Amino acid sequence: MESLAGIAVESHLASLIFAVGLSIFVIIGPKAVDRVTTVMVAGMVITFLSFTGGLVGSAQQETLFPALPVSESLPFVLMALPFMMVSFGFHNCVPSLVKYMGGKESRTLRNALLVGSLLALVIYILWQVSIMGNLSREAFGGVLASGGNIGALIRALEDSGISVHLSGALQVFSQLAVATSFVGVSVGLFDYLADLFGFSDDMPGRLKTAALTFIPPTLLGVFIPDGFITAIGFAGLGATFFCVIGPVLMVRQTRRQGLSGSSFRVSGGNARLWLVLTFGIAVMLLEVLNMLKLLPVFTG
Repeated sequence: MESLAGIAVESHLASLIFAVGLSIFVIIGPKAVDRVTTVMVAGMVITFLSFTGGLVGSAQQETLFPALPVSESLPFVLMALPFMMVSFGFHNCVPSLVKYMGGKESRTLRNALLVGSLLALVIYILWQVSIMGNLSREAFGGVLASGGNIGALIRALEDSGISVHLSGALQVFSQLAVATSFVGVSVGLFDYLADLFGFSDDMPGRLKTAALTFIPPTLLGVFIPDGFITAIGFAGLGATFFCVIGPVLMVRQTRRQGLSGSSFRVSGGNARLWLVLTFGIAVMLLEVLNMLKLLPVFTG
């Protein structure tokens, strides 16, 4: 808010305002979420095209692909896997999509997830080119020292010489990206907790679900404002279990007991299930090793 409107707000208060403001839409219901998300996504598209058009054009090949030996960069790949799991693990959205799309056939839901994932991948690649192509490896040291917060990243880009116009577009996009991610994850968690605890869909029931959904992360955001990277790591653990390991175990159980009532069946058989399960276990082990400080950490 300070950089965009000139209003200085303490990070603790900003976290509280952010969480309370967006949680209201989730509590009201899917239609409110749909409308506010549509507005935010439209703003993201406009600002994304605005800053990527400039930053991709100014990206330097030697900055994007520095001449480094593989042995120097490869160790950091392992640490990145849990973060990628959070970025592209969309299983938490499945219950909400089923509810929102009114029980349409499985392939329609599959296509929605596939197209959404590919769209996110394209945006992610353009984001990486825009940032990594304009910011040297050394400059990331200060960003990481600030907890990996988006504000520190934008300040580093401003120091590298990007224009005020690009900086403003990047700031708006970043805030909208965080907001849409918050809403999307919250809806999935909200519906999951409501189903898990059997809360009703009336207002008293939704308020109970909201308390479980929003109070814990809001308190963490207020009291640990620079804990973004740490939070992503813990989220990677949870996402790996719920988005990778859990679904594999459920599929195996339903197939073993003959409980699957759908004609839709993922190809690959047991071999694919074991491959996915192995990947999930590997990601969880890597995150545990990272928490124990047993993996190399990039510091700039």
